[in-house]
Amino acid sequence: MHVFISHICLQCLGKLAYYFVSKTKLSEEEKIRATAHLYRKIAELFEGDLSNYMEICANFYLEVFKVTGEEDLFAEEKKLSNEIAFKLLDLAKQHAETLSGAIKVAAVGNALDFGTGVYEVSLEDFKKEFSELVSREFAINDYSVFVEDLKKSQNILYVLDNAGEAVFDLVLVEKLKEYVDEVIVAARDKPVQNDVTAKEALELGFRKIAKVISTGSRVPGIYLKTCSSEFIEILKNSDLVVLKGQGNYQSIDEIKKVRSKPTYAILRAKCPPVAKALGVKYGDFVFKKLI
Repeated sequence: MHVFISHICLQCLGKLAYYFVSKTKLSEEEKIRATAHLYRKIAELFEGDLSNYMEICANFYLEVFKVTGEEDLFAEEKKLSNEIAFKLLDLAKQHAETLSGAIKVAAVGNALDFGTGVYEVSLEDFKKEFSELVSREFAINDYSVFVEDLKKSQNILYVLDNAGEAVFDLVLVEKLKEYVDEVIVAARDKPVQNDVTAKEALELGFRKIAKVISTGSRVPGIYLKTCSSEFIEILKNSDLVVLKGQGNYQSIDEIKKVRSKPTYAILRAKCPPVAKALGVKYGDFVFKKLI
């Protein structure tokens, strides 16, 4: 069984299935049947081979897309997330004058997951939480190794995660540009939950500091079977890769199929299986070299 898989995954995917369907415009009867269908799909996936986490994850989302279509169900949450994050940007920049500070700011962005109801809190509460979180130490911090790899790199691939959070990634990407010739930023191809898309990344301002591409996939994380050949080629050949967030970190088995160069993850451990796999506590910040 894969280290990222636990019985809690059934609860998590079950909640996601219910939440996705509840946000559609289906009738009440259609929602009941669609949710029941997704619950059966979850059961089918977890009664099968448990050795490939990303395959299970991707197959779940591909089934969700059949139900929800291409509608951006989280458009309002993402819009509000970005608005709040931009209001915190000046505060974030105060903590990001150094490269290590910018990495911490990006990590804290992953903690402030605005797409999960946090946006109901006031801006003042966000500011207080941000200042407290940015003062925390990484449970795993491979910064010194990262600096050495950075010195040997001419280009970086930076894979984005959520909306809102991506605003803080702007700070780190801009800082990384001081060290390399080119930074390429990758994001999802089409809307899925509160993940940022390539189109949205351009609108956020990444076009001014980096080349922006799509992974070619709508699946959260990196599942090679659904990614474009362009993205896979860049993933394979970039001197340095930075994976943002838990979903991208959990794609490491897929990434290792095509990549052997330095690869890092910046995330907060948001679920017990991931925390256990990393050897950290739930809620800890991690900056880890994966390859």
